[in-house]
Amino acid sequence: MLKKICYIATLASLSLGAQAQEHQYFNFFYTGFVNDGVFNPHIRYGGSFSGKDLNNDGVLTTNELTSMVALDVDYTKCAAGPNCTLDFSFDYKNGLSIAAHYYYDNAPHFETWSERNFNTGDSVYRYAANRESIPFSRLDYFSPQTQLQVLSAVPEPGAYAMMGLGLVALAAMYRRRKYVIHPGLVA
Repeated sequence: MLKKICYIATLASLSLGAQAQEHQYFNFFYTGFVNDGVFNPHIRYGGSFSGKDLNNDGVLTTNELTSMVALDVDYTKCAAGPNCTLDFSFDYKNGLSIAAHYYYDNAPHFETWSERNFNTGDSVYRYAANRESIPFSRLDYFSPQTQLQVLSAVPEPGAYAMMGLGLVALAAMYRRRKYVIHPGLVA
């Protein structure tokens, strides 16, 4: 029985590892921006992206994305055109490059407006307005001190293998303890 559990755990960990390599999920964070001419190390913008490297060149590009979320917009899901554009590239050697633009208004009534621009190395811009409130606008610039952090949102295949080994060890301990009579249980 223990051998069967070991085989199942090994096969499961290998298949999960292969799956993680096929489709990649990442979270990213930029920290430290210039606002009104002053560098603020606490301003932070982030997002997430996922996709498959279809041509196996080690670079994830716009047409290989399944999702790219920044500033509360999934740029792969909004309608392509002048109101929503995305130019994207990511690899571990050259880093992350995003040029994303989103604009929304509820024409023909024009009661609400929203615009978001995310351009790595340049700026992050947010604007929102409606007829009943004061418009909100914020422009933050990248600086040489801006830090990028990209995190894999899925555990590496090695983590699945370690999980499988841990489950095998737990099964072995359970089997061993199953036959031991505990002194507190003897009447």
